[in-house]
Amino acid sequence: MNQSRPHLDLTQKIELLQTVNLFAGLKEAGYQILAQEFEPVRYSPGELILEIDQPVTEFLVILSGVAGILVRGEVVAERHKGDYLGEMGALLGELASATVRAQSEVTLLKMPADRFQVLVPKSTLLGLLQSTGERRKSLGLRLSEALQHTPQGLFKLDSKGRFTLDISGKCLEYFGVKDVYDLRFKEFAALMETRSPGFTALWGTYPTLFDPKYDSKAVQMLLTLLPGEVNLPSPQGKPRTFALTYYPCLDGDKRLSALDVGMVDITSQKDLDALQMRQRRLLYLYEDPESYYSLMNLVAQVQAGLLETQSNPQLLRDLHTLKGVAGLFGFEPIMSLCHELEEQIGLAGLEGVEKELLAQFSVESQAPVELLEYVTPELRRRLEGVVLSTNDFNKLKAAFLEKADRAGLGILERAASKRLSVLFNQFESLSIRLANQLGKEVEFEALGGEVLVPPKLFEELKVLVHLFRNSLDHGIESPEVRRAHQKPEKGLLRIQAARDNQGLHLEVCDDGQGINREKLLSKAIQKGLVPLDAKPSPQEIDHLIFHPGLSTQEGVNEISGRGIGAEAVEQTVSCRLGGSLALDNRPGQGLSCRIFIPIALPLSKNL
Repeated sequence: MNQSRPHLDLTQKIELLQTVNLFAGLKEAGYQILAQEFEPVRYSPGELILEIDQPVTEFLVILSGVAGILVRGEVVAERHKGDYLGEMGALLGELASATVRAQSEVTLLKMPADRFQVLVPKSTLLGLLQSTGERRKSLGLRLSEALQHTPQGLFKLDSKGRFTLDISGKCLEYFGVKDVYDLRFKEFAALMETRSPGFTALWGTYPTLFDPKYDSKAVQMLLTLLPGEVNLPSPQGKPRTFALTYYPCLDGDKRLSALDVGMVDITSQKDLDALQMRQRRLLYLYEDPESYYSLMNLVAQVQAGLLETQSNPQLLRDLHTLKGVAGLFGFEPIMSLCHELEEQIGLAGLEGVEKELLAQFSVESQAPVELLEYVTPELRRRLEGVVLSTNDFNKLKAAFLEKADRAGLGILERAASKRLSVLFNQFESLSIRLANQLGKEVEFEALGGEVLVPPKLFEELKVLVHLFRNSLDHGIESPEVRRAHQKPEKGLLRIQAARDNQGLHLEVCDDGQGINREKLLSKAIQKGLVPLDAKPSPQEIDHLIFHPGLSTQEGVNEISGRGIGAEAVEQTVSCRLGGSLALDNRPGQGLSCRIFIPIALPLSKNL
């Protein structure tokens, strides 16, 4: 902490203290006594002023600047000139109930807690504050600073999960009751179940919070398992969405005795988020309508596979590919459901998939179709043109083939071809989102986006999304690890393309840690894919990454770890497209995957 101490004379301190409502009514002598006890201190932007669950050693008054109140890392409120901090901690020896951070340069007056306690009787207001705090403390109901953090609503639950009399008028409105006594001693979860069916199942962690074996850090972790949002009916008919935030209340022995719950109506924000997401998806649709139709076809293909009586390897590959392609268009719910389906099919086969999960996938899979309701007439005509032009293209192509008209075929192919830059942009968008999700930093480079390829090949190349997912998940390291290995904190992902008379050349590379050959070979031996006494070459070991179900990752997550993505790439390139793959593995430095795909009809180099 790099606190500096600005100089203020006694007169300046008195003038500033007279603007603080906490000290209103003091006589001149009282202000002089206080001014002599306070010392000025300055915090730079980003410095912590108070830290949650840490002792409060000083009473603080803000003279200038902005201080942010943080709960779970998020700024939930701000404090400005004339506001004070740590009054309950300084008076009653309580721990800080929230973290306070300087949002700008902040100048404060500070007074040691022991001196503040001595000076309390000199102010009627301070005396009232102390007596109120002590009374609530004796009842085990600590005056939580959360009351200041949640201007839209706050209520308190006892250790049994029942409402107390501490509930704001705004919450009464949210719950649709007129009087606080209508809720007293009622169970919160039971009330919510009547308004939001299924809530009780999400509330099972609550009794565990009060187990004395859990310390404050464990309690904070358990709080994250409680519902963060809930939908409630409203008189207007449309359900409203509320964010729930939890603030632990400790008794004199520093044990959890009750829970303050902040409640904020975020319906407008959710509506705005949904609108922005819809606009982003429509933008993707405008840029690449053919690929959007391919997404819908892939969804239908997976749905058909899920209706079969037995699972097959193709279904798992389709699920894994759909997970990646859905991410290109921003359909995160479909991504998550694909991951859950992979989990359950992998454990118990298709017959072991929960009916609720299948039903949920059926509902979410309608989202790509429902988005078409929002397209403009112009885009609708363009989408209809996609289908019409495909039919016309096939008829013309058949005619040119019949006449052996290579010039006509060349013109037709060029007209139907698509620039790889459209696909590269989708890969970049997904890579940045995944990097943020993983807490990593990445720079994306794309070369050769001007290269044109036939539409069918363009669609097949979307399978390369698996290479980017693998690179980000267990190729590129975290910023901390990269620093330790003298690498730039920001990892590099690159895709480049070139086309000649033989076909299409692609390379996807990163500057991560490469393939761990020792670990990969060990996994292959465990699975019986390689004899124990075999001595495969480094290149042969690297190529094992394409074997189905083989991965160097210890666990499985939504991004990678099943050994399906790399196999899907190899199957598409080698089997479906008749191409080839070559790996350049540089352990500790990165991995490159070079791909060649022959294209039957040669185009000029400047295409």
